[in-house]
Amino acid sequence: GYTAALVDEGVTRFRYYVGVDFDRDERFLAAFRDRFGDRVELKALDFQGHFHWKETLRIYERFKQYNFELIESPSLVEDYEGMAELRRRIEIDISEHISSTAQAMRMIRADAVDVFNITIQSGGIYQAKKLFDLAEAAGLKCLISTTQEMSIGTAANAQDARIAPEALDG
Repeated sequence: GYTAALVDEGVTRFRYYVGVDFDRDERFLAAFRDRFGDRVELKALDFQGHFHWKETLRIYERFKQYNFELIESPSLVEDYEGMAELRRRIEIDISEHISSTAQAMRMIRADAVDVFNITIQSGGIYQAKKLFDLAEAAGLKCLISTTQEMSIGTAANAQDARIAPEALDG
């Protein structure tokens, strides 16, 4: 299938979006693990900000056997207190997309995340630089997100990578 072709081409890190049907998600994750084993890494389970943090915790406990590195967008939009509570209860990093300095400051104050997910849509290269600086000052990791961009947006994200702190998490 498509995933096998990507692995054959050397793509070995994947993000998986969960939440439409958790039973189906679990069947996929089990099949993914059984088929590819240690040849691939599951970077993240992305909850897309659709769930209460308690539901995400329940699914995390159910799915943690599939060895993903982080949870992305784990709680309802702007529920930073819920995200912080989830963060205290799990063993892996929590990542969230950052779109403004104000949002970043609210997440830092709430101790809600381990990783800022920064993209060119965060306000351009200048704004991304400010967000990288905030993350570094707060002791947070960063991801440069690029999932929807075409060639120009991807090139801009590559420029973001040039200005990102050395401790950037890939």
